[in-house]
Amino acid sequence: KPRSREDAIAMLELLSGRDHQVMTGCTVVRGDRVRTFTEVTDLHFRSLREQEIARYVDSGEPMDKAGAYGIQEWIGYIGVTGINGSYFNVMGLPVQRIWQELQLMCD
Repeated sequence: KPRSREDAIAMLELLSGRDHQVMTGCTVVRGDRVRTFTEVTDLHFRSLREQEIARYVDSGEPMDKAGAYGIQEWIGYIGVTGINGSYFNVMGLPVQRIWQELQLMCD
C-alpha cells in the first residue's frame, strides 16, 4: 500500500506499460485437514498518461490498495488491457479457487 501521494504515483508509474503478477496465499483448514496454495494472476497495464495517474491518485482510491490500484475502479477499467487468471484474486480473494479447495476437503 502506498504511504503517500508520491508513493502511489511511483507505484502506478512502475506498472504503466508493463506486465505484473498478483499473488495471494491462502490456507484452508477443516478439522485436521489443511490445504495451502498460492493463486497467481498475470496482468498487463497499458501505458498510462501522467494526467490519468494524477487523477486517480488525487481521488484517494489507491491509498488503501496493494499496488496502489483496484482493478474494479476507474484505473482498472481504463488501464488493465490483459488478464490471465482470476479477476477475483486481483480484487483480493480468489473465491473460485477457495471453493474448489473446500470441495476437495469435503470429498
